[in-house]
Amino acid sequence: MTCVRFRQLVGYLLATLVGVFAAHPARSATWIVSGASPACSDAGPGSDTVPLCTIGQGAARAVAGDTVLVHPATYREQILPPVSGISGAPIVFRASGSGVVVLGTIDVSDPAAWSATSTTAWARSYAPSSPPSQVFLDGERLVAAPDILGMTSGSFFYDDLNDLLYVDIGGENPGLLHTVEAGARAFGFSVSQRTDIVLDGFEILRSNRTGVRVIASSSITVRGSRITWPGSYGVEVESCTGPILIEGNDVSLSATDGIRIQNSIGTTVRRNSSHDNIGHGIAVRGTSGSQILENTVHSNRDPIVRRTSGLEINVGSTDNLIRANTAYGNDDSGIEVYGASHRNVLTRNVSFQNGDHGFDVNASEDVRCVSNTAYGNIDSGFNFENFAVNARLTNNIAADNGLGTATFNLLVGSSATPGFLSDRNVFWKSTPGDQVRYAGTNYATLALFAAQTGNEAHGFEADPVFRNAPSGDLRILVASPAVDSADASAPGFAPEDHDGFPPLDVTAVADSGTGVPTFADRGAYEYHDLGPGEPGVASPLTLARGGVDLILSWGAPSTSCLPADFAVYRGSLDALRGGAYDHDTVLTCAAGGTSLRIGIADPRLGGSDYFLVVATDGVEEGSYGRDSRQIERPVSAAACASAQDTTACAP
Repeated sequence: MTCVRFRQLVGYLLATLVGVFAAHPARSATWIVSGASPACSDAGPGSDTVPLCTIGQGAARAVAGDTVLVHPATYREQILPPVSGISGAPIVFRASGSGVVVLGTIDVSDPAAWSATSTTAWARSYAPSSPPSQVFLDGERLVAAPDILGMTSGSFFYDDLNDLLYVDIGGENPGLLHTVEAGARAFGFSVSQRTDIVLDGFEILRSNRTGVRVIASSSITVRGSRITWPGSYGVEVESCTGPILIEGNDVSLSATDGIRIQNSIGTTVRRNSSHDNIGHGIAVRGTSGSQILENTVHSNRDPIVRRTSGLEINVGSTDNLIRANTAYGNDDSGIEVYGASHRNVLTRNVSFQNGDHGFDVNASEDVRCVSNTAYGNIDSGFNFENFAVNARLTNNIAADNGLGTATFNLLVGSSATPGFLSDRNVFWKSTPGDQVRYAGTNYATLALFAAQTGNEAHGFEADPVFRNAPSGDLRILVASPAVDSADASAPGFAPEDHDGFPPLDVTAVADSGTGVPTFADRGAYEYHDLGPGEPGVASPLTLARGGVDLILSWGAPSTSCLPADFAVYRGSLDALRGGAYDHDTVLTCAAGGTSLRIGIADPRLGGSDYFLVVATDGVEEGSYGRDSRQIERPVSAAACASAQDTTACAP
């Protein structure tokens, strides 16, 4: 072998080994943090027996592929991961269970530290790393006063020039018989210019600014955390390039927006609950190519001025998908698209009982509203204004919007009419009132609107037949005109509904839809068979003794026969196991509705019977909900096929 060939071979082997080690990094480590353990030491090994005391020390040691596992305790610290993970080997910060609290405040309750002033306020020296934006008295946020002279009982003021904190609770020393916590740290977690970091399962309370901040980063996941009482945002994503995943968090009581996504690309915000914030539940600003999916935003309210929406898309946020979100009880609109936020698609969302519009599109072009439901909002269900041109409104349901304000299910301002198209929607008002306002003209009926504008050639003005609209259950029953009548070819149409159900072909209803399939439903929900825990449910069933009889029950008792009452069938498990599937009618829509008394002497009761309970408004007797594998049964399917666990049908 020549020297040249030998050097080539060595070079090849070295390159191969480097590639192997790059693909398979050193064995990952788990760093144990337990601030409540008397054995903890930040100089220790971070093991089960000698854990670290602080999350920050775990962050300082973790490298790509490592996990920082944090046990329940209160951690008064701010965590700034100093290094990134790598693709396939992120650095994971994970709470081992509930009660892992990252707290942004300092206890300043010591009565001796407070001094009386010439007013009813008391003062103490205070110089944290982050000047306090909020102060809590016995767990409640005090009002921030503009200056000392503006203080009233229940307020605080921070003099950052002299490092003095003032608290006024009406003249008493706030440290006497009270717990006072003052903001001290800007963030719970701050992930800046990092990649491949996962934050999972923390409780992040009372940060001076933001509970979790992700800035100029990529491949970051924030999951399963409870973030409450932040001085500004609960979760903030800024100037990031995806993938960024914000998933399964509960965010509340933020001083501004609960979740804010700003100037980013490729962010997914999914299955979060953001509620009781002073700002918007979720605010998306200057962001494109992102997905806002399956979130619940409710009860967001500014106590001073009506401005807070459930979900706001604004400031040039373009080409985003807004799907299967639920917005209710917000003091402004449920979902709004503002400020040149063009080409957004809103599909399978539900917006009800909000203080302004259900869906509000303003100064944004080419917005698609497809298969949404708006109910009981104070103002219009769907609103298009200020040059919101080229909008499409297809397959939606708008019902009982603007009842108390003489407004409409649909409002289209004059400047928004160019390119506007509306069809296959369901409009309904249960009390007299105009359905539509279009280009300054009110239309009392959908037929008049269609005749004058050419829209709604396939629209319905009819009761959408919700299951229980006043309580917020806007799923449709089989009698709804929305059933099997949607346009599945509409741009932006999502086959799976708000709850993840695909279209179901109801054989008793003639298909009048178009596209594939022809039996998709209008609105956010597809009609589907009643499942466990819903009105008219076949399971779970219970049997109990009632004197000499047995009582079969399948829900809360009622006093009379209701439209959604039930039929009860009884069959033999022995016969079923032998391959014979049959059952007899026991009861149909009797008073009482959700229970049945069975005589114990009945010869068929021998320990081998099963019972089926189905809603009488089902299209046929085979609508049995879900089988023993929790798979939705198609119409006419056997309740317990021989291949299934037949015991699931037994009471």
